Amino acid sequence: MLAAALTLACALAGTPALALAPTGSGPCARFATLYPGADPLPTGPSACAAALGEACDAGQGRACTALAVVLLEGLELPRDPVRAGALLEKGCLHGAGASCFLLAERGGSPDRRASLLEEGCAGGHGPACLAQAAAAPADGPRRRERLERGCDLGSGEACRRLAELPVAPAPAAKPGPTKARTRPALLERGCTLGDGPACTRAGLLLAAGVDARAPEQAAAHFERGCALGDGEACARLGLALLRGGGIPRDGPRGHGLLLRHCEALGAAPCIDAARAWLGGTAPLLQGQAGPDLLDGLCAGGEWTACLRLGRLAQEGGLVPADGGRAARLYGLACDGGLPDGCAALGVLLRHGAGVEADPARAEALLRRACQDGSAEGCREAQLVEGAEPR
Repeated sequence: MLAAALTLACALAGTPALALAPTGSGPCARFATLYPGADPLPTGPSACAAALGEACDAGQGRACTALAVVLLEGLELPRDPVRAGALLEKGCLHGAGASCFLLAERGGSPDRRASLLEEGCAGGHGPACLAQAAAAPADGPRRRERLERGCDLGSGEACRRLAELPVAPAPAAKPGPTKARTRPALLERGCTLGDGPACTRAGLLLAAGVDARAPEQAAAHFERGCALGDGEACARLGLALLRGGGIPRDGPRGHGLLLRHCEALGAAPCIDAARAWLGGTAPLLQGQAGPDLLDGLCAGGEWTACLRLGRLAQEGGLVPADGGRAARLYGLACDGGLPDGCAALGVLLRHGAGVEADPARAEALLRRACQDGSAEGCREAQLVEGAEPR
């Protein structure tokens, strides 16, 4: 097996780095991706892991990385973080930029991490260059240079981040081919490399264009961005399908996409879109709306949103715990006609949770909530009555 690994090492010397198999694949899929010419291919997770280990020992850094990922994630083999760490060290030593990057992500001193990212970027790993760019001064040339290298090395996010920078002065013309660094070209490359938000940004540029094919092309970019997991792309695809105008309308699909991903547009645009295409803002509360969206809906008179946001403020977690804010939000819901808002405010005032206790007002609120149909109000009112001295 070692002889086969050495033969493969020679055959692959000087070739571009092969991408590892997608996350979730086991050692055999990773071995086959790295060494498609191996004959015969090892069979079974243990044999494939052994083959990757021998290739790593023979100096193939990418094999070290592949086996380390298998052991870190427990892909068809038991997790073994200690051995994985040793493999990453060996892979980085053998010039595998991905190994250096994964070592940096595991922590360590700032100097150690910076050194590993430098080796990772130099070893041809785009995400390592992207991480270096994130640590560089925002207005300095190093950020741009690292993003350019990361983009050239296949990091779609690096291409998108580069497109977001202010336009750089055009360099002096040089002989030979030049890379397109325009914003549209960078976003297109980022999208092609699998960065969902880059597809969304490219689609928005197309949607704002005057080309007759722009709506169709924009929708295609939103479709790809959505498939890559970008929520904003899904929401904008939903809007495109609802509007039509250059693409076939698909109301049911558009409605579903917008409803599920509306919040990714931002609170205010989401609320506007809901009013225009979802028949109002109430459907947004059917899901687990986030604090920003709840805040916007509450300000717009959606009292259920006030009640839900008040509970978040009382519990802490998604928003800082704040009894005073919870009381104000419950008060809005109560005054807006929600019996459960009155009940929640009554409970808060009864126990003095983050606010000054007010037993008399609490009892009045709970009785009012119960009379208006709040089960919580009735339950809490009975507890108050049971606690009264006889």
